[in-house]
Amino acid sequence: MAASTAYHWDIVADHWIDLDVSDAGLGYVGTDWTCQSGGGYSAGFQTLDGFLRDGPLSRVHMPAEVADQVRADVEARLAAARPSLAVTVTVAPGVRLAHASVELDGRPVLVRDFAESPERLEVSSGTTTAGPHKIGWALLAFDAAGARARLYGDAEVEAAGSETIAVDVAIAPGDAGLAATAIVSRAG
Repeated sequence: MAASTAYHWDIVADHWIDLDVSDAGLGYVGTDWTCQSGGGYSAGFQTLDGFLRDGPLSRVHMPAEVADQVRADVEARLAAARPSLAVTVTVAPGVRLAHASVELDGRPVLVRDFAESPERLEVSSGTTTAGPHKIGWALLAFDAAGARARLYGDAEVEAAGSETIAVDVAIAPGDAGLAATAIVSRAG
């Protein structure tokens, strides 16, 4: 596992971003003393693949020269064979998914509210580091009668090589209301 790399830039005087790039992804932390309630804040997280695909988060105003350095850093980290993690949430007929939060090692990968419930939701963390990882989820769903259920869970997995680890979470009616069950599988 390569050491993390730190980057820093000013958005304006007294408002800056610190970026930590590691094999787990990019963690952005902002500090803003330009307003009365100023201080530190979480400016976001990206996977390595997400940075290459989408570029830097727009809200962090990353200068082009920093983006070039970060891109080179990310490409070097991705050069080796790396495992990937994916989460699929399947919603049974008659069940409405209203909210889903998915985390990888305590960092959010997805936080979304749904006006219309998806039948299936797929979330990929992109590539990650070899070793132990914890994938967690929090779901808010309603059954056909409108009864609300908060469903929480997590799976601890050991990732290696270039395999894909999939966590399939199914939401369906059970004996005591809605239930979420998870199955972990590996490919590659």
